[in-house]
Amino acid sequence: MQLEGLKATKRWPLWGQITLALGGAMLLMSVLAGVYVRALETRYVLNALQTQSQRTFALLVAATLDAIIAEDRPVLETMVTRVIRQDPDIVSVTIENKEGRPLVQWQNPTVQPRLSLQAFSQDLTLAGEKFGRMTMAWNMAGQQAQRCSSMPPGCSSFL
Repeated sequence: MQLEGLKATKRWPLWGQITLALGGAMLLMSVLAGVYVRALETRYVLNALQTQSQRTFALLVAATLDAIIAEDRPVLETMVTRVIRQDPDIVSVTIENKEGRPLVQWQNPTVQPRLSLQAFSQDLTLAGEKFGRMTMAWNMAGQQAQRCSSMPPGCSSFL
């Protein structure tokens, strides 16, 4: 048995064995580097999407604070309606008063794939006094697909 293995290595010259080993090592390093870079790109995209969603949420919280304090339902409903028209990826919005009763509650009636939900919830306070709570949920799958268009094929398998 060992003689057959020994004969097989004698058929390959040393320079051929070294070339094959180096080529295999380079191929392995290329694949591993590609996987690592893809993971970094994916993390960057997800962080960017989360930051964008947090900014939208913070802006809506700031814009609705006066109406929440006054518990002005028509104004809150109008604001929520305008926001959901601008961002079709919003899945649900709930605004509650300080007792926890809903002032506005909206759920997207269309059936969407809930592959990647991102939810934010925040107490609405002014000068240390709590006036209510706002909760929003986004379906991030559409935004992820848009971001993936700038990446090589196969992006969605890593997101």
